Amino acid sequence: MKKSIILSLVFMLIACFSSLAAIKVNGIVVDSLSLEPEPMVTIRIMQQGNDTPVALGTTDDNGVFSIELKGKGQYTLMITAIGRNPLTRDFTVASTKSDINLGTLKLAESAEALEDVVVAVQRPVVKMEGDKIAYSVKDDPDSKTNTLLEMLRKVPMVTVDGEDNIQVNGSSSFQVYMNGKPSAMLSGNPKETLKAIPASIVKNIEVLTNPGAKYDAEGVGGILNIITDQQEGMTGYTGSISAQFGNRMNGGDAYVMVQKDKLTLSANLHEGYMKTPKVEATMSRDQLANNQHIDNEITLTGGANTLFSTVDATYAFDDKNSMSATVNVMDIRNKSDMDFTTDITMGGNHLTSYSQVNNNKTTMTSVNASVDYSHIFGDNPQHNITMAYRVSTQPRTNDSKTEYSIAEMPAYNQTDKNNMLENTVQLDYAKPIDEHNTVELGGKYVWRNSTSRSDLLDYEHKSSIGALYGVYGFSYDKYSIKGGIRYEHTSLDVAYKKGNGDDFSLDYDNFVPNLTLSYSPTPTQNVSLGYNMRISRPGISVLNPYRNTQDINNVSYGNPELEIEKVNNVQATYNYYSLKLMLNATLRYSYQDNGIEQYSYYEDNVLYSTYDNIGRRQNTSLSLFASWAVTPKTRLTFNSTTSYVDLSAGALDYKNSGWQETFMINLQQNLPWDMKLSAMYMGNTPSATLQGETSGINMHMLGLTKTCLNDRLTFSVNTINIFNSEMKMDTTTEGKDFVSKNSNSVKMASVIGSVTYRFGDLKMKKQERTELDSDLIEATDSNDLSKVFN
Repeated sequence: MKKSIILSLVFMLIACFSSLAAIKVNGIVVDSLSLEPEPMVTIRIMQQGNDTPVALGTTDDNGVFSIELKGKGQYTLMITAIGRNPLTRDFTVASTKSDINLGTLKLAESAEALEDVVVAVQRPVVKMEGDKIAYSVKDDPDSKTNTLLEMLRKVPMVTVDGEDNIQVNGSSSFQVYMNGKPSAMLSGNPKETLKAIPASIVKNIEVLTNPGAKYDAEGVGGILNIITDQQEGMTGYTGSISAQFGNRMNGGDAYVMVQKDKLTLSANLHEGYMKTPKVEATMSRDQLANNQHIDNEITLTGGANTLFSTVDATYAFDDKNSMSATVNVMDIRNKSDMDFTTDITMGGNHLTSYSQVNNNKTTMTSVNASVDYSHIFGDNPQHNITMAYRVSTQPRTNDSKTEYSIAEMPAYNQTDKNNMLENTVQLDYAKPIDEHNTVELGGKYVWRNSTSRSDLLDYEHKSSIGALYGVYGFSYDKYSIKGGIRYEHTSLDVAYKKGNGDDFSLDYDNFVPNLTLSYSPTPTQNVSLGYNMRISRPGISVLNPYRNTQDINNVSYGNPELEIEKVNNVQATYNYYSLKLMLNATLRYSYQDNGIEQYSYYEDNVLYSTYDNIGRRQNTSLSLFASWAVTPKTRLTFNSTTSYVDLSAGALDYKNSGWQETFMINLQQNLPWDMKLSAMYMGNTPSATLQGETSGINMHMLGLTKTCLNDRLTFSVNTINIFNSEMKMDTTTEGKDFVSKNSNSVKMASVIGSVTYRFGDLKMKKQERTELDSDLIEATDSNDLSKVFN
């Protein structure tokens, strides 16, 4: 009897502990349309018939989740995210001996939910994902009238100064991608090209602050990835037409997208004219060697006609195979007129005075085309292979005419022609080994042919870049690590057909490592520490030895012997996000000892400017970003970077250092009658250069948007600096025997209005249950997934 009682107790204890044994519920959450992973979405597990969660968790950066669950029974897994339809999946735990794998779970966007969010609350415009920050241009009302360059002023880790010069992570060396593909057109001329792209066709701007080994090593500051507005997984058509008008710009846009069955086609056309703000500048230079003083007064006016067109086509053969093709064309025709007066004295005695007129016409046409094929293995979109081919060309012609007021300086005309033809082939492969480990492998080959021709110079610049990379990722619980290495071999051949210069060839080998460690203490917080190396190859503009003598007192030229810059970066990042508050803090340290620096020197009464690998730069910066939903209709955004830079050039015995602050504060307010207000103030303090200092600036922007006809018709008005029409910028440059000071006054005040009409109707495609879906549902119900994944 006692033995029976003891045995019964033992079996009861075994059953009890068996029922409490922990298993893991695993799966991957992806977007139902793009199949991209959904990081940091909330996962809840409830016992069926009970709304109280028995287990909680979130997905990692790759959309993967693994949640511990104790006990047998019937459960419901629920996935929730802002603007998405909740997703539930029932499953049964019949045995605690094996984990549950729910496979790939697809989140669909909720049109009704998003509509309510837009009307009732200010939807967050920033999404933080590990080492990537995405700014939702589409959700910013200013995008209806602004250019892409103007929207960049709001993006974390990006600064745009008063002369539209762009920096990413404090560096003017960065790469620009479009839809995840490198764009030579945008990277080569970001200042000009991003002005020509209307923000209304863009969905997101992504900033990759710590690009992995998968990405090109070029771009010291990182990568800007421009994602255009494409809505896969829909059927029907949609489009818009818009017009912009104002004292500085006029233009129009047309956009249409058609999706039917497995084919998606979209096209956009923008044409406009942008008037260059009037610039009035004074320049003075004291040449200490002979006590000579030069004063210049300059007035610059002009404008540019721009045309930008893009056509995209995507065809999905089935759920696992797709092909896409893209063609981008940009044409910029810029004209500028400069009146230039010069007065020269020596020792207080007047030597001479003269005036000159420069007329410049620049035509730049860029054509980019690409074809991509991708294949998904099994049912896991993270296990895939992509093959791509891209071609781009950028012919550019500059015609200049200079006339002087004195006979000793005869008038002359000059034509410079440059072109670049680039071809790229690429192969990328990614495979999750298991729920914790992933690998990525790939290769790339680029060959470029650049030419530069003028009346005095004709040379050809050929280069090729071969790259191989490998990336390994590991994640467990709240921790993850991702590291890789990229090898790039660069060959360069320069041949002079006319003009001074010796032919030469160079070969570079670069191993570029990358490592990121991440820890998520809670579902709403993330801490990461990363290291990477970035390089910057000198472009044709700084390699070209041709001497620009339009101003005979200021001559500039390139250096064909420049080498690749190498920069080492270490950064620590903290992210916090909730429905009301988003915070990002990034502490970054960068070091380089062979930086390409522009420097000036004085010789024979002429100031020469050129480039060399003489720069040693250390930069320590703290970037802060905060987005706060003060009320359901009010959102405040703050973006700042405080940095200390230490510059030196031992070869010239130059050194400089100093603090710099850039900041932006933006208010977005939903108003009655379907109106939205946007107000922004931005600026920066003076910044140190190798040989001097550049003064700070400040700007303000106001915008008002009104929608009607169920959001199909939109009226907008944007203003820039209407309360401070004149923006002044001063620059000081000092050498051993000269001091040069420039003061620019720019007439920035502008008012821009626009009207946009949207037409068409897109609907979700009817989801047909595939054999794989049926197997997954059947296997889930029976708690046997082996028939799907084995």
